[in-house]
Amino acid sequence: MFHNLHKPGRARSLWRAGFRRRGDLPRYLALGLALVLVMPSIICAAAETPGGGVQVVDVLVTCQTSDEHMPWRLSRPQFRQGYGVVIDAGRVLTTEELIRQATLVELRQPGQAVKHAATIRQVDPRLAVALLAVDDPAFCRELVPVALATNVARGARTRIVQYDDSGLRQEGAGRIVEIGVEALPSAPAAVLTLRVLSDLRVQNPGAPVYGDGGLAGIMMRYDAQHQTGFVLPAPVLARFLRAVSEPVYLAPPSGGFRWTPLVDAAKRRYFSLPGESGGVQVLDVFSNATVSGTLKPNDILLRWDGFAIDEQGFYQDPDYGRTRLSHAIEGRRRAGERVPIEFVREGRLQQAEVALRPRNDEDALIPENTIGAPPDYLVEEGLVLRELTGRYLRSGGRSGGPSAGLRLSHLYLARSEQPACVGDRIVILSGVLPDPANVGYQELRDEIVTAVNGEPVRNLRDVARVVDRDRGIRQLTLEGRGVDMVLDPAQRNEANTRIAQSYRIPDLRRLTAEARP
Repeated sequence: MFHNLHKPGRARSLWRAGFRRRGDLPRYLALGLALVLVMPSIICAAAETPGGGVQVVDVLVTCQTSDEHMPWRLSRPQFRQGYGVVIDAGRVLTTEELIRQATLVELRQPGQAVKHAATIRQVDPRLAVALLAVDDPAFCRELVPVALATNVARGARTRIVQYDDSGLRQEGAGRIVEIGVEALPSAPAAVLTLRVLSDLRVQNPGAPVYGDGGLAGIMMRYDAQHQTGFVLPAPVLARFLRAVSEPVYLAPPSGGFRWTPLVDAAKRRYFSLPGESGGVQVLDVFSNATVSGTLKPNDILLRWDGFAIDEQGFYQDPDYGRTRLSHAIEGRRRAGERVPIEFVREGRLQQAEVALRPRNDEDALIPENTIGAPPDYLVEEGLVLRELTGRYLRSGGRSGGPSAGLRLSHLYLARSEQPACVGDRIVILSGVLPDPANVGYQELRDEIVTAVNGEPVRNLRDVARVVDRDRGIRQLTLEGRGVDMVLDPAQRNEANTRIAQSYRIPDLRRLTAEARP
């Protein structure tokens, strides 16, 4: 009503309509005075619980990303904003994607200006969750923990909370329409996820989703077109917090094998399977994994931890109903526990027990590098050499043509977790910086390097060792190429100096993985 009083016509009409009547003016003035007095308390209480204290905070992140193709470069500082949920007086839960590659993380009460520096205590890209801590005692005293819901169910009603720029609380009702294992929005992993239908347009990640029993989860992303939020549920958050409380944090376990559904009747007869349904075919078993030494390719996995597996790779979960096999492996148990399995090999039913092991990204032939750690690299006479990672492939950008791109993608899809020996990596020539020393090679990029100066190399550290020993690259062998690249080591020093100055490269190499086997 009062936002239109500044318009002269509107003011005159109001005066003519009612203010001329004696007795109305005092009532309007009293109402306006009451709103003026109450408004500051409404704004101040926006981020508070009914009993006082703050349960949700703004998470402000400054970050910088590395250029995957010119890894000595950093992007301009970028800013992200989301929410964090208080789980005790000094610790806050938020999404992993929000704080990825952060150089500075700060917390503040919604609508307030004062910021408080926070530290990252633990992060798990496979669970998409991060734990922050703040040491300011005055700020900690204002924080009130949120109780996690013990369980979530399809059809349950929810309440989603976010705040506008002034700190005013915005709430929206929602309903859990689906519970299942979903691919994470920004990581090559899948985790138990809630789909929540709500018309509240959630602007930032980390927004709390409340249920009847407490915090049902935190928002990872919101699809405005379908009015659907993808929520990391309370059971996943609770499992993460339990792992954080241990002396050594253990990531969720991994089965360590690839499988495919087994729905073709002729194929089932070929494997001599008992009954007419159930079981998936094992395709590959990774080294140093949970099932290595137990399962083999072409085994048919029938049961895991007592749960029967159907021919499409689902099982009947006691909490969530029909759920993907990956949740039985990664979501119900902790690393170090032992589980029974049942499988068919060459027509014979067999049983075994396996110890669950966490997946270590550093052990992979092609690590994901989901967290975006600056990649190691080596620049020699304009040749940019580095190790292949999942993050590099997902970055897109330059390509050496269909054959090079397909070759790297095939390696990633078929062999990313299977090094022949511990410490093996795929070394690639990611590109060539044009210079008189490398004339004729400028178009080469995304090529797999198999040998340097005639010596096979297993990783970038091997390349650096050969280059230092021979004082340069004389010969570079590329997979699938009939002719090796040849450089003149006599030009090395002059060319490297020229290239470093021309392309503003502060250091021609970064080797942080020297401790790897």
